[in-house]
Formats: sequence, structure tokens, C-alpha cells
Amino acid sequence: MTRTFRILAMAVAVVFTAAGAVDAAKKKKKKKKAQEEEPAPVAAEEYELMQKGHSAYIIRDYDKAYGYYKEAGEKASKNPEVHYYMGCVLKAKGEHADAIESFRTSYLMATGKDAIWKGPALVQVALVREAAKEWEEAKKAWQDFVDYASGKDLKVDATALAKKRIEAIDKMLEMEEKYAPVRKLIEEKKKEAD
Repeated sequence: MTRTFRILAMAVAVVFTAAGAVDAAKKKKKKKKAQEEEPAPVAAEEYELMQKGHSAYIIRDYDKAYGYYKEAGEKASKNPEVHYYMGCVLKAKGEHADAIESFRTSYLMATGKDAIWKGPALVQVALVREAAKEWEEAKKAWQDFVDYASGKDLKVDATALAKKRIEAIDKMLEMEEKYAPVRKLIEEKKKEAD
């Protein structure tokens, strides 16, 4: 009886130990996921520079804003948020190629806790492509966002806007093609009138 009791006690201990290990693993996984969802903390000096950049951006002093963001980026070169805002300034200044590069850098740097910057960076690339009238590239950029967001467990359908933008660009390109002969005729009439 005592041998059976010992074996039973050992089996119970093993079960409880395994259950405890599983519970600990679940807690660790949950904690890790929560940490990944929170953005990385920003150093005080970098934060102050970012705030100055935001203030300059709001009053449309883009050169000053860019300078603050750039300085913050030099202090924390791996922060995707800094590159995102640098891209916003460049977009506002009409420097499309540099803006796209900043947003792409933000996207590539956005890992772990900073992954929240991936989606906004992709959206900004699409918007810059539209501003530059690079329609096919804009459609690709919107599709990149759809592909990215579709794989996420989001509370809302973040892809709806992107899909509508792709449809709108397709429709606009179709209209452009249909109106091309009309535009050509108008140009010919203008030349005849001169």
C-alpha cells in the first residue's frame, strides 16, 4: 500500500509540476506578447526633441521640424517613430522620394515593441505615391498594406480604406484612358486657334 501511495503521490506531483510549468509558460508568453504590443520607451532627450519637432510641424515650419527629428534620430537611430515623422515632414515638403525612403526605413525598423509603426508607414508610402501621381506604385503600396494588415488580428477591418483606394485609382486610370482622345482633340483645337 505504501509503495502504491508513493507512486500515486509521485504521479500527482509530476502532474502538478507539469501543470505549473504549462501555466508559467502561458504567463511568460502572455507577458512577452503584451511587451511586444507596447512601443519601446523613448529617452527623455529624444522625447523632448520629438515634441519640438511636432510643435514645429504643426505650425508648418518643416525645416525646423525635420532638424529636430533628425537630431532625435541621431540619438536613437533604431527608433522607427523618428523616421516615420521625418517622412511626414518630407511628404509635406513635397520631397516624395526621400519621404518614401523614410517611411520604408520606419517600416523595416519596426520590430518587437515598435511593430505598431509598420502599418502607418505602409499607408504613408501609398499616400506619397498618390501625391506624386505614381498610380501603379500607389496601388502596389496599398496592396502591400492590405497584405500586411490581413495577417493581423485587428479589431476593425483596416484594409477597407486601402481596398477602396485601389478601386478609386483603377477607376481614375480607366477614365484617364477614355478621356485621352478628348484631351488630344482639345489640344489640337487650341493650336488651331493660336
